[in-house]
Amino acid sequence: MLVGLIAVAAAAGTSAGAAGSSAGAPREIWCSGPILEAVQSARLFPDSKTFVDSPLLVPPDECWHRWDALPQPVPRDALAAFVEATFGPPGHDLVEWTPPDHNQSPALLARLPAGTVQDWAAALNNLWPVLGRRLSEATLAHPERTTLLPVHHGFIVPGGRFRELYYWDTYWIVLGLLAVGMRQTAASVVSNLLDTARVHGFVPNGLRRYYLNRSQPPLLAQMVSAVVSAAEAAEAAEAAEALLETALPVLDAEYCWWMREGTYGSAVRLAPHDGRPAAILNRYVVDTDQPRPESWSEDVATAAALPEAQRGHLYAELSAGAETGWDYSSRWLGGNPNRHPSLDPYLDPFREGQTSKLGLDGCAPLCTIRTSAILPVELNSILYRNERTLADLHRRRAQTLRRRHPATTDQTLRRGAATTTSGDGATDAATDAAAAAAVAGDAAGAAAATAAEAAAAAVAADEAEIAAAEAEMTLASNYTAAAAARRAAMQSWMWAEGLGYWNDVEWASAMPLARESAASYMPLWAGAHDGAQAERAVAALGASTLLQPGGVATTLISTGQQWDWPNAWPPLQQMLVEGLGACGAPGGKALANRLASSWLNSTLLGWTRDGVMYEKMDASRPGERGGGGEYTPQEGFGWSNGVVLWLLAQGYLPGVTRE
Repeated sequence: MLVGLIAVAAAAGTSAGAAGSSAGAPREIWCSGPILEAVQSARLFPDSKTFVDSPLLVPPDECWHRWDALPQPVPRDALAAFVEATFGPPGHDLVEWTPPDHNQSPALLARLPAGTVQDWAAALNNLWPVLGRRLSEATLAHPERTTLLPVHHGFIVPGGRFRELYYWDTYWIVLGLLAVGMRQTAASVVSNLLDTARVHGFVPNGLRRYYLNRSQPPLLAQMVSAVVSAAEAAEAAEAAEALLETALPVLDAEYCWWMREGTYGSAVRLAPHDGRPAAILNRYVVDTDQPRPESWSEDVATAAALPEAQRGHLYAELSAGAETGWDYSSRWLGGNPNRHPSLDPYLDPFREGQTSKLGLDGCAPLCTIRTSAILPVELNSILYRNERTLADLHRRRAQTLRRRHPATTDQTLRRGAATTTSGDGATDAATDAAAAAAVAGDAAGAAAATAAEAAAAAVAADEAEIAAAEAEMTLASNYTAAAAARRAAMQSWMWAEGLGYWNDVEWASAMPLARESAASYMPLWAGAHDGAQAERAVAALGASTLLQPGGVATTLISTGQQWDWPNAWPPLQQMLVEGLGACGAPGGKALANRLASSWLNSTLLGWTRDGVMYEKMDASRPGERGGGGEYTPQEGFGWSNGVVLWLLAQGYLPGVTRE
């Protein structure tokens, strides 16, 4: 019922298409079909993403004409020549973009100590133009020649192989932009995500056609809230109000997308179990049975360990793992209901609850991934914070509607009532006055009729605004109720009092998965805790092996996957610092300072030595970049820069204990 009420409001402001729709683009060239399979099978490029990011130099029909002229199967040399002649290099469909509000000397710099830290912040601020991109005019004119989704504003890319706009990365990019006063650019990148969600009903993983079957951690509401708050702080009320007016229907629609139920729905209904009440919590899940185009070769290699009949399910789980943003992690590994018996030796340690810590191998292989079977702590933390944020944004919108029209005051309503003579009120009065003027030919009477019509229109506008404000308050109440229900569900199903943190849940068995990770403490960031839980969680994290000299490690399990030991990721550090600092528990602010200082120290060491910002770091070795995963470590890097600038703007410094 709750989601249904929100959906009605969302439908009024969005033209969402079916998830995964291609907007008429010829997806078969890059996303499936013989060309994709031939190029990726031949491993013409070390990185599978290279080909699917390569735009056509010719119309799609000409591409197929050239393909059909080739002998089948296509010899490798002929295939390479075909690709070179028919496709441009990756990134050829984008052009550099300098954000118009970039300032080489933002106010933040004056607040920092002169020397190394100030110079570092200045250098990071000057990376925004380096990472700025927009679609070329040729790309906008011929969208069928690229996998890029059409957007009309400039944006900031993460860097390296990630040459397009990404969903959850953008949250920390926005925080960094706002830290240096770049509100216009922050609004620009958020507008691109809103426009895309308005078309598709959700925000894809990234702005490429091959990402249209999945999303990423849903942080758009947090981005909108951050931009609105920054505008209000800058006394740009009109900009804040305009953004709220256009964004809220889109945010409502995205929330409904995440609350879909069923085989490929994120929302899962839990039946009462072992004293825990019925509840709804969320998971990541993707409807596909094909390899990811951008990781085609890697997925096919992973699936080779399984019988062919089970590979489609594995591809769906790999895509769901990518949707988590944690691609990949031991959190998603360790079993599959449809697994082949030959995998049992890999899975026995996990059935027995054993784990491998601190660099010791032994984790189940990637082919045992079961992302959709798990209700993750951080996804539900994000949705809880979104529900509270959406309630707040709808209340602010209601307040705007009430302020905008004085006609909502009692005085104006009395004025409207005074014009009412019968039945339809002011409309009848206007009609009578117009008739009298027509008979008498009296100019004064005509003026009176015009005034009466204006009064009638004002009353109608007043009534519409009152109704709209009431609808906004109803939606705010709905979201508040949803947040309360989710917090109660997380309390009952995820909180582990004996451990002092929150666990993921395997929903089919209704069992918690007691594997500590950085996600175990994300309810602190979301505010989904009471005072006692915050105190226990602060103590648990403070004593945890996750807390290392170079930040908080992602997990305690070494798998060779990049979202596992010993890697530490910028977004997780920011969320933990913010949560610890705001939770109100004894020692929370001190631990936030310790973590912030450690992270700033580590990233500054790496920057000083290498002159680059890495997408991830090694928590156990300050200054060293992280490794593992499907691709080589990337430099740039959007969210890394954003997190550092946000931390500095909050008053944290490397090597300094803040009171």
